[in-house]
Amino acid sequence: MVFRHADIKSILNEPNLFSSERGGVMPIIDDEMAAMALDAMGVGENVLTIDPPRHAEFRKVMAAPFLPKALSDGEARIKELISEIFDQLPAHGEIDLVSDLAVRIPMGVICDILKLPRQDWDDMLGWGKMAIGGTDPEYQQGGSAAETVSCGFKLMYDYSMRRSAERRGCPFSDPFIPYSPTRWLTSSR
Repeated sequence: MVFRHADIKSILNEPNLFSSERGGVMPIIDDEMAAMALDAMGVGENVLTIDPPRHAEFRKVMAAPFLPKALSDGEARIKELISEIFDQLPAHGEIDLVSDLAVRIPMGVICDILKLPRQDWDDMLGWGKMAIGGTDPEYQQGGSAAETVSCGFKLMYDYSMRRSAERRGCPFSDPFIPYSPTRWLTSSR
């Protein structure tokens, strides 16, 4: 395991030795997960699984809505969203801090920044749990951990492609289109 900042920085700057593009970023727990990882996670096709210098290009495109100025401009909206999430908690009884707050708040903020319809947020949350936590029996859907992870990524991918198709041609409906080179807006990416 790597913990020191200098070591992490060194690893991030050595894509020939430490590549996200060759094998992805998910821990490989068995042969089935290894086979699924390359295809289902979009290895080499999304910002989490590409190496420099392409990673810097993708990050630059995606960064604008997450920069301090943009977040500051949306601070009141984010505070309101967090208040709504707290208001949905039961007045008495137990809550699960991870599921009810630690996961829901960042997912809600991201969905809001991406201008995703509120009625889709629970789906995104569920698919994210499947994709990232597929080894956790709580999130497994049917078969194996690998099938769950694959299904979660596929559901998120299919959803994002549908949203992208709906938004194409209307630059003001998508927070990323003004910053995106047109070569990245094809369905093959």
